[in-house]
Amino acid sequence: KHLEAGGLLSFFPEGEINKNPSEIMLVRYGGMKKALAFDAKLYIFLSEGCPQMWPRKTPVGGRPSTIKYSVRCLAPNGARALASELLANSENKSKPGHVLLAEHVRAEMQASLDVLLGLEKKEL
Repeated sequence: KHLEAGGLLSFFPEGEINKNPSEIMLVRYGGMKKALAFDAKLYIFLSEGCPQMWPRKTPVGGRPSTIKYSVRCLAPNGARALASELLANSENKSKPGHVLLAEHVRAEMQASLDVLLGLEKKEL
């Protein structure tokens, strides 16, 4: 009901805490299926530096750290429009929209994270 009323939803598309935070894991298909069903506008938010602030196996965080972040809109016209564009530009026309979206979201998240990590110098 919340989404049907135009509400916002934030989720972690990897589905679990990443053991290697410098590499984005596979994006789960279920979230992309929902994005298509509701024709969601997709935004990505990434942060870098959180493992230093709250190490993985410590019960409490709060260590001095610098946290960098980025936010970008990937689908300002909705998930369906983006999936259609991805399909039109895809070499594999048999991939479903949710698969194309998941692969695209992961690639865009990795590109943004690489910039935050200083591995790639490009404007997004």
